[in-house]
Amino acid sequence: MLSELLRPEAEKLKYWDRNKGKTMAYQTSGKKKPGPKRVLKVEEEFVMTLVRLRLGLMGRHLADIFSVSPSQVSRIVTTWVCFLSATFKETLLLWPSKEEVRKNLPRSFKRYPNTTIIIDCTEMFIEKPTSPYAQRATWSDYKEHNTIKALVGITPSGYFSFLSEFWTGSTTDRRITQESGLVDLLEEGDAVMADRGFNIRDILTKKKVYLNIPPFSKKGKQFSRAATKSTRQIACVRIHVERAIERLKDFKIFQGNIPLTLVPLANHLLIVCGGLCNPLEPLA
Repeated sequence: MLSELLRPEAEKLKYWDRNKGKTMAYQTSGKKKPGPKRVLKVEEEFVMTLVRLRLGLMGRHLADIFSVSPSQVSRIVTTWVCFLSATFKETLLLWPSKEEVRKNLPRSFKRYPNTTIIIDCTEMFIEKPTSPYAQRATWSDYKEHNTIKALVGITPSGYFSFLSEFWTGSTTDRRITQESGLVDLLEEGDAVMADRGFNIRDILTKKKVYLNIPPFSKKGKQFSRAATKSTRQIACVRIHVERAIERLKDFKIFQGNIPLTLVPLANHLLIVCGGLCNPLEPLA
């Protein structure tokens, strides 16, 4: 289905060319594809890209499978990832209305009927940068590794409704939330569910948005019975965002250390993989 929907624009793709210094963005031009004649069919290029994302196969392996050169694989995959990213932003990764969220609200959220989005940050390992400054910026004390970090938001049913750009691993969750554009999408009366590590209540309160997080325990004191119950109830439903992130990380392109050569493409990769997850069965 996706292949048929993408075909009209895919047949006119202008491929990214590293040697000519083209930017990592797909272009369409005229009625026919400019440049050299297409070696593979549209479906074959699409499948090649999906295999690269899902199985993480290297360029040489894909070149053998599809009987093309490794450089051709790089051009095709880069172009298609940027093309799919731009397309999915307008089709598969839309911010839902309140009515749509309420209509698909799972039973497990009956205690939290105003929940618009569940958020969490996820980190991806990257190769160690050569620059000392880049090493410090990408170092994550939590993961004890060089990482890039993104803010992920899902609806209660598990639909990816927000994916931020990647930030360096040392960036705080608060800063990413504040500067990612998520707050601008929220409306008065919305409720955001998050882990207790998200210190963003003051940011949301300005927009009259409620933050639903597990309660904090006072130093030296145990949780009350009510606080313990509340923590368990929130944890039972907040876990859906962790399951959604697992779906993202099932794409082996994100497993292991992402090569530094792929980091400039990481934002597009996140959008494409998130978009491919959204047609799956609801999580709740």
